[in-house]
Amino acid sequence: RTTFSARFACPVSGFTIDEIEPRLFSFNNPFGACPACDGLGTTHYFDPDLVVPDPKRSLYEGAIAPWAKATTPYYRQTLESLARHFGVSMHAPWRELPAKARRAILDGSNGEPITMRYDDGLRAYETTKPFEGVIPNMERRWH
Repeated sequence: RTTFSARFACPVSGFTIDEIEPRLFSFNNPFGACPACDGLGTTHYFDPDLVVPDPKRSLYEGAIAPWAKATTPYYRQTLESLARHFGVSMHAPWRELPAKARRAILDGSNGEPITMRYDDGLRAYETTKPFEGVIPNMERRWH
């Protein structure tokens, strides 16, 4: 048996949608645009091979290109905390780090809390929380 609704609602689940309008079908309108590309047909993303362009470099030598020339100690101290957590050396080449450590550095710790230690010269402190990841951090800041 087929049931039709004039109220744009599912009689079983109660799911409803707004009244269908032509603007919902237009790529040139935010209501009808693809949520992934905003109707532009392309997406921008951070390529991990460009984030770590030289896997022979260590974290200490600037393997993470976007953080390599940071003028603040924050990024270096973040990497030191991650290295300490995963039991790896800051001086080991990127390609020799365990996959779990590389994945956590680039993509985040997936909810796993990591103790971060920071010292800005005026104060030193520790915080324990999941690590966002280098790529999600850049996406959040630049998109």
